[in-house]
Amino acid sequence: MFNICLSICLIIFSLNFKIQQGYPAKIQSTLKFGMSTVLSGPNAELGKEFSFGVKTAFKKANREGGIQGKRLKLVVLDDGYNPSRTIKNMHRLIENELVLGIIGNVGTPTGVVAMPIAIKNKVLFFAPFTGAKALRPNPPNPYVFHYRASYYEEIKFLLTHLLKAKGIKPSEVAFFTQNDAYGDEIFKSGLKVLKSLGLQEEEEVIHVRYPRNTLYVHSAAARLLRVEPHPKVIVLGGTYSACAEFIKVLREHGYKGYFVSVSFIGAEALARIAQKEPIAGEGVIISEVVPPLDKKLPIIKEYLSEIKKLDPEKKPSLVSLEGYIAGKILIEALKKIKGDITRESIVKAMTELGEFDIGLGVPLRLDKTHHQASHYVWIVKIKKGQIVSINLKRRRCH
Repeated sequence: MFNICLSICLIIFSLNFKIQQGYPAKIQSTLKFGMSTVLSGPNAELGKEFSFGVKTAFKKANREGGIQGKRLKLVVLDDGYNPSRTIKNMHRLIENELVLGIIGNVGTPTGVVAMPIAIKNKVLFFAPFTGAKALRPNPPNPYVFHYRASYYEEIKFLLTHLLKAKGIKPSEVAFFTQNDAYGDEIFKSGLKVLKSLGLQEEEEVIHVRYPRNTLYVHSAAARLLRVEPHPKVIVLGGTYSACAEFIKVLREHGYKGYFVSVSFIGAEALARIAQKEPIAGEGVIISEVVPPLDKKLPIIKEYLSEIKKLDPEKKPSLVSLEGYIAGKILIEALKKIKGDITRESIVKAMTELGEFDIGLGVPLRLDKTHHQASHYVWIVKIKKGQIVSINLKRRRCH
């Protein structure tokens, strides 16, 4: 009896070990992927929207028969935009949930702790909602892939256009950012862009900060208001709730300059705040890594149709569109796998996509040496509480 029990235990241990090492997915009833993201706190809308987009893409694929007859499933864990919680979530997803890959983690400070865990466990780390250089190893890491343009590419397009159009000097630009890795990235990228536009070494660039996951922005606002003359442009490196409060304080004290932001801010969330309090968001110019929803493109038509099927009351957003695009790219890679679907075969399939088109109106590319699918940026503006396209041709920034 003892020998029988021992044999059973050894078999179970062997199967569990093999699954964790990327054993063929036929052992599993579903193809599970994981996401550690922000579902609570002042930035929760970003995680909820991105995960909704990925789930929408997965549900479409499942309705059409799945991948090799298997259904896709997304396991989403809340990290509250807190890196310590992200670490725990990543271990749970990889070691307990046995996910085949990680997709769509939100944020730079959470991403910089999540990525090494995925790499160590030889698990795909795809499409984190961040443009940070810190998550773009050079040369590319075999397990790390991106959909979106980098923050540097976003800021370069934003500032190059605005400064030229308005006759603004590089020294007349300031920064408001989170006091963390994300804020560091925005400032460093912005400074690099300003130097390329003519900023001199002796010219000081104002940089004010606030603590992540808070609305403690008033001291940063006060410091900036003391600068004379006021900067003509402020680059925002925060999330919608904190940026809205910062903008409100500055406008109340007479600031007349421009506010610009990269896509991480969450344009729809900021626009909704502006609907109630125009002073907190009206006129903000935002770079986006997906096309505006008013563009007549196949991917947007498909996305709008799919979310309507799931929830007729659901409002579309640029963040959930990005999640949908990320999910669709992953599905395209999965379809290329002819044999067993494992952690390793998924990574290999990502590198074999080459140049491909999913209806964005621009070509995408992923291969062994190129792990960032898109280098395109679009520009929108908040006007009367709505997001409107700025009439610029999309820009390939690489």
